[in-house]
Amino acid sequence: SKEFMQGRYAQELQENAMGALANIFCGMSTVILTIAQNIRSNKPDSHMADIIGALAYALMVFDNSDRTGDVIDAQMVEHVLVKQLKSQVPDLVQERTIEALASLYGNVTLQNRLINAEGKKMLVGLVTMANADVQEDLMQSLKNLCSGEMDLWQSLRGREGIQLLISLLGLSSEQQQECAVALLSISSKWIITSTGGIPSLVQILETGSVKAKEDAALILANLCTHNEDIRACVQTANAVPALLWLLKIASVKGQEIAAKALTQLVRTSDDSTVSQLAALLQGEHPYSKAHVLNVLGCLLCVASQ
Repeated sequence: SKEFMQGRYAQELQENAMGALANIFCGMSTVILTIAQNIRSNKPDSHMADIIGALAYALMVFDNSDRTGDVIDAQMVEHVLVKQLKSQVPDLVQERTIEALASLYGNVTLQNRLINAEGKKMLVGLVTMANADVQEDLMQSLKNLCSGEMDLWQSLRGREGIQLLISLLGLSSEQQQECAVALLSISSKWIITSTGGIPSLVQILETGSVKAKEDAALILANLCTHNEDIRACVQTANAVPALLWLLKIASVKGQEIAAKALTQLVRTSDDSTVSQLAALLQGEHPYSKAHVLNVLGCLLCVASQ
């Protein structure tokens, strides 16, 4: 029954069934290749969704402990799956295909055999969570990138795609924000600036998830190193208070990124910023004061010039 196929029972059934297939075919890699070849040689129908779902699970659990793993042609598997992303293919087949691609790009062993795997992973993440209005555009970008004829910038359709990513920063879930920020991190600094991305990134520093905050801070830090005009835009967007807050509450990694951004951003030593840094030194948070001292030292050097 449908109820039986949910939760722990479904997971155990999947594990046992896939383990049995791996034993029959002498390895998970052969199972993956066999399923991929089956998909390639058959037309998409009601049964195809189940077959692709099985491939998605196999790609998720495959690891480098499989001694036959070298036989997997990850590009062939990707090509087979991307061919299922057509308008005439049933919706359920497309849903399972996206799940399988997510497993492929999320597999640490297989993603190294693919070009732009990290960008594709972020695009798939956005597709799975996007509403119908933007899903079609994101799917087309994914297909363009998988074709091998375009880089990430071209597949996103340049400025238009960056504007779409920026729009997702303020209207989406935390997972969508993380994927959108990750894609922006490998985009043109000038385009992020000219399309109004800086205020949205500063907003993420205040409201985003931990990962999104850290990635946004890193983008802002890199923007500040590009040239003085962009640095001034970041400062005008009121990034300093948001970065000081991140310096207080973030993990050690986040504190390091926030400190880097602040040292690149601040060009004048104002009393408010100095007093906030002094308060951080005396307060309970952050537990480590090293990065706070680094920023404070930078400000004092500026003041002495």
